[in-house]
Amino acid sequence: MRDKSLYGIVDQEFQNGSIDRALWTKALADSDGQEDRTRARYIRLRVNELKTERAQERYQVRKQEKTREKQERPARRAVDATFWIGHISLLFAAFQPDVLHQNVVAGLTVTGVIALLSYYLAIGIFAS
Repeated sequence: MRDKSLYGIVDQEFQNGSIDRALWTKALADSDGQEDRTRARYIRLRVNELKTERAQERYQVRKQEKTREKQERPARRAVDATFWIGHISLLFAAFQPDVLHQNVVAGLTVTGVIALLSYYLAIGIFAS
């Protein structure tokens, strides 16, 4: 029951005497000047107002998060692209004939294996 905390806020406002005069006047008009009905109407109006404020705050937070994600997305894509381009390039190079050493083990050249290990160490794939 999330509304419970909102009613507590309105009660606290009553105790502190910090009533929204414009909203009180609206409640008074809606209740045809009856004081007990005015207080009940004010409470309902104020709780609805607080709900709206909270919804707007949540909307703003989500909007800021989406904006931040949009701004971070190109940087993430660049890192991902760099990773995959480097990875594919090294794999391609690893399976090319090793002209210097002429040592081929299961299709991988010594130079290619060294390049792959160096690359994996550089990106931290073997980090514990």
